[in-house]
Amino acid sequence: MIGYLKGNLLQLLEETLIVDVGGVGYEVYPTRGILARCTAPGAEIELFVHTYVREEEIRLFGFVSLKERALFELLMSVSGVGSKNALHIISELGEETFVEAVLAGNPAPFLKVKGVGRKIAERVLLETRDKINKLFSAGGYAMPAMPATPLSSNFVQALEALISLGFRRSEAQAALNALKDRTKAPVEELLREALTRLRR
Repeated sequence: MIGYLKGNLLQLLEETLIVDVGGVGYEVYPTRGILARCTAPGAEIELFVHTYVREEEIRLFGFVSLKERALFELLMSVSGVGSKNALHIISELGEETFVEAVLAGNPAPFLKVKGVGRKIAERVLLETRDKINKLFSAGGYAMPAMPATPLSSNFVQALEALISLGFRRSEAQAALNALKDRTKAPVEELLREALTRLRR
C-alpha cells in the first residue's frame, strides 16, 4: 500500500494530478488543500495517501496531513458514502468544520456538499460521532475548540450566513466571538460587523 508520496507536480488533470516520484508518475485524487499547494508544474509536492483497492481498480487519494486522511477513512466506513463523496466532504468542510458538525449533531454543513443529501448527512452524524473521540485520542490529534456557551439564534444565523459566503467556520466563529456582548443585535448587523472584521 502507498501511504506517502514526495515528488514534483507533473500535471494537473480535470479531477486528478500526477506526481513524478523518481521518474514514476502517480495519479492522485487530491483534496482542496493539496490543490492549493500545486503552484505550477515542476513544483515539489508531498502528500499522505490512501490507497483505494477494489477488484477492478486501484485509486490513490491525497491529503495534506495524517489527520485529514484519517477523517477520510472514517467517512469511508459510513454506509452509503463512497470515496468521491468522502473526498468532497473533506475538501469542502475541512477538518475543523467536519469535526465540529459531527460533535454538534449539525447536518447543515454536509448538505452544502455536492452529492450529499439529508440521508447521507444524517448517516455520517450517526455513524461517526462515537468514533471521533477514539480517532483523535488514538492518533494524538488535538480536538478543535468548541464554543464554551451556546450561540443565540441570531448568532447561529449569522454564522451560517458567513459560512455560506465561503468563510471557514473557525474564522467566522472568531469574528462573531468578538461581538458576543451584542446578543440582542439583529442578524444583519452581526453579519455586517463580522464581515468588516474578516475583511481587514
